[in-house]
Amino acid sequence: METETMRATIRDTGKMKLGRCAISGRAGASPCPSSRVGPVVLSIGLALLAACAAGPAPQPRLGEETIGAWNLIGEVATLASPEMGGRAAGSAGASKAAEQIAGEFRKAGLLPGGEGYLQPFELVTGIRLGEGNRLVFTTPGAGPTARAFRLSMDFLPFSFSDDGGVEAEVVFVGYGITARELGYDDYAGIDVKGKAVLAFTHEPRERDQAGAFRAAEAFHYTTNRYKVINAREHGAKAIL
Repeated sequence: METETMRATIRDTGKMKLGRCAISGRAGASPCPSSRVGPVVLSIGLALLAACAAGPAPQPRLGEETIGAWNLIGEVATLASPEMGGRAAGSAGASKAAEQIAGEFRKAGLLPGGEGYLQPFELVTGIRLGEGNRLVFTTPGAGPTARAFRLSMDFLPFSFSDDGGVEAEVVFVGYGITARELGYDDYAGIDVKGKAVLAFTHEPRERDQAGAFRAAEAFHYTTNRYKVINAREHGAKAIL
């Protein structure tokens, strides 16, 4: 069997910080006091018993008198307004929306769950390719030939790829799926340790509504991230 050797180098960078807000709340309950009544008049005893079983008239819970559809629709309209710019992660609109919500927390008298209502965290919102990304296939034989692929035209690194270079034998692994509960394993009988694997996207019988991978609980097997993780768990050094 002829094999091919792949050399690839991948670079990617880019991180941003985004602030969001915390939430808080409380709840309570009032028990119904028990009482004992003597058998003076049957009708009165039954009435008292019914009153105790029903308990006191329910009181409005905290917030019910001030929170309703009439003011919630206003908050939704504010957060969905053009001024928020869609509230994309890391955008000025998202920060403005977070400040708006924090302001409502202050007005409601809620205490922040930390140093403040807004707590920063890191979030990757975009990836830009670094220098030196390349992919080359070499076909062995009496006269080995090498073919270089064009970045962004013939290949493109995944946004979640690691940095580094790999030179390895390439092994085809079908769809790159291992779903033992479905009796399906593209890696069965194939040793990919230290190699680069080549896999199809999507899933088998993807146009068949009765296909095993069309079920909601099996859909994750069809994603690129799952296939990358599965390749790594089988010992592969790279995936195409």
